[in-house]
This record gives sequence, structure tokens and C-alpha cells, in this order.
Amino acid sequence: MRTRRQLIKVGGTAAAVGVAGCLEEIPEEEDDEPVDDEEQDDDEEADDEEMDEEEEEVDEEEEEEEEEAVFEVSSVEAPSEVEIGVDFTWSFEVENTGDADGTFESSVTRSRGGGPHEEIDTVSRNVPAGETRTETVPATIDFLGSYRYRLEETGDEFGVTANEREISFGESYINPDGVSVTVSSTRRVYDIELTRSYTYTDESGRDQLVRAGSNKRFALVSVESSRETRNPMDLPRRDEFLLVVGDEEYAPIDRLDDDEYEGGDTRSRNRSGVVMFEIDDRFDRSDQYEVYWVRNYDEGTAEVIWST
Repeated sequence: MRTRRQLIKVGGTAAAVGVAGCLEEIPEEEDDEPVDDEEQDDDEEADDEEMDEEEEEVDEEEEEEEEEAVFEVSSVEAPSEVEIGVDFTWSFEVENTGDADGTFESSVTRSRGGGPHEEIDTVSRNVPAGETRTETVPATIDFLGSYRYRLEETGDEFGVTANEREISFGESYINPDGVSVTVSSTRRVYDIELTRSYTYTDESGRDQLVRAGSNKRFALVSVESSRETRNPMDLPRRDEFLLVVGDEEYAPIDRLDDDEYEGGDTRSRNRSGVVMFEIDDRFDRSDQYEVYWVRNYDEGTAEVIWST
């Protein structure tokens, strides 16, 4: 049995003093149990395997982080001006500067006259790592104005001005409602018919002669509007047409004959007839004649010109 003593330092000298009533038996420290060598080897192997797995996971994560597709748009090609209702294309080159193959995807937005951008299309192009690809995009603009196109993924933009459609007599224009409109001559021999008078049959069955005013003559064109459905629709109206000769503009006048063109709200799939103007008689068939059709929609203005 061991006797616990308390050391008391007095005047710099340490003395051992027995403490009465504080004698106790202090047990001897026991040695740890011996560890089996085979069990220790198994533990070490398990630790090594766990470390290897953790290292593999880290390596895989690093590889995934390193190998990715990175896209840059190097150029955009587009016309600066187009005509409304005419299909055109624009294109861009996209380069994959990353280490992995990938697909470049972006929405395409468009604004008119400085207004907000609205999504009109999406593009998608597969690009191998380190290579460049060109994507061609079809487009059409229905209304006059200045437009801005944007690839939202990269912010690349370009501008396009949409002008009135200019075509020849006899050609057709598809308006924003999907109606095909054609202005042509009433005579096969001439681009435009000019006359000082015409006759019509009144309700009593008698022929009536109508003459143009003094120093005037009538200019006549044929108008045809057609569509594929019978849903109610506002076909081009007669008063939406305008004739320009030289520096003069002429609105349609009433024609008493039953061949007069009438459009407007209808379920009919086809309307055709004559639109007549009264012009100065100083103009003849050697002059150039232009027929305008203009309509204002909520989305913008559509305008087309037929020329002789």
C-alpha cells in the first residue's frame, strides 16, 4: 500500500508531510490489451481503400470541372434592310473554346423602334470542342420599322430596317392576315387601262355612259384578294388603295358598274374586281403608275407598292 504525501513549501524548502486520514491505496496501472496483428492489418487496408476512393472521387470531380463546353459568338451576318413579307436569313459563327463537345442553345428576341425585346425563335447548334460552326436562321418581318435582333445567351445583336414591299403589276403579296393580294391590269395589252368614259347597265336594263371630268381620264386596275379559309376576315378594302402618277396621288372613286372591287369583312375566300381612279389627262401610258396598299395594324403598318 502506498501512502499519499503532500508537499508543502515553506520558506523555499519543500517538506514531505504525511496527511492524517488521507492514506489510500492507489491501484497499479494495467497495461493495454495486446492488439492482434491480423486485425490491425485489416484496419489499415480499410483505411487505405477509403482514402483511395476519396482520391478517385476528387479526381473525377476535377475532370468534370475541367472538361466543359464554352461558347463564343465570333461574328453575325445579316442584311441591313429587307422588305416586309419577304423571307430572309441571317447567320452567326459560334466557337467552342472549351474542352468538351457541347450544344450552343439560345433564344432569339426582337424589338421594334426601341421597344421591349420579345422572344420570336430559338437556335440550337452542336459544336465539337475547339471547333467553329455556322448557324443560318430564317426570318420574316411583316411591318415597317427598325428592328433589333438579339442572341440572349451571348447578348450579340444586329439591326434590320424593314421597308415597304415593292413588286410589279401582276405579282402577289401575302399580307399579315395571310391574304394574297394581287394588282394587275384590266387589259392584257397594257399595264394599266386609261379611258375617258365607260358604260354600265342600270337597274332598268339600259346602258348608261359615264364620262370623266374636264381634262380628266379614268385609270383602271384589277384587284384580287384570296385566302385559304372561310373564317370572317377583313379583306383589303377599296379605300385602302392609292394611285401615284408622277407627283400626284389619287384616291379611288365610285364605279357604277357591277364589276367594282369590294373587300372588307367577309367569309368569302376570294374577292376580285376593278378599282378606278380619275387622273389628269396629261398622263398617258408612257408614265409610271404605282398602286399602294396600306393598312395600320395594332402591331404596326403594312405597305406594298405595285409598279408598272
